[in-house]
Amino acid sequence: MKRMKLELQIDGKKKVFRPKNSITIDVVNRSLELEQVLLKSSDPFEKIQACIPYICAVFGHKFTAQDLERNIEFTDILPLTKEVIFYVTAYAKLQLPTEDPKGQVVPFDLHRKRN
Repeated sequence: MKRMKLELQIDGKKKVFRPKNSITIDVVNRSLELEQVLLKSSDPFEKIQACIPYICAVFGHKFTAQDLERNIEFTDILPLTKEVIFYVTAYAKLQLPTEDPKGQVVPFDLHRKRN
């Protein structure tokens, strides 16, 4: 899978950031929690306030929340967040809840071998 990148203008210079080389359990848990906030909340302010620290964490805090707020259009924050969540879940090879052959709901397929 190709690593994603994010370009921000910081101190007058264009900088390119890539997510951390490894995705920690903390980041995966934050992804799952954030998905719930995005699905359940109808308040756009609450959604955005949850997205910004999450994106900073996935990128290893290489930039500040303020750097992100100054560089991302309001209408782009949710699509960017969804892209980051997709990147994390694809990296961790998580799947949406499915049914196993016995008909039981399996929340995530954590036993698949990574390529």
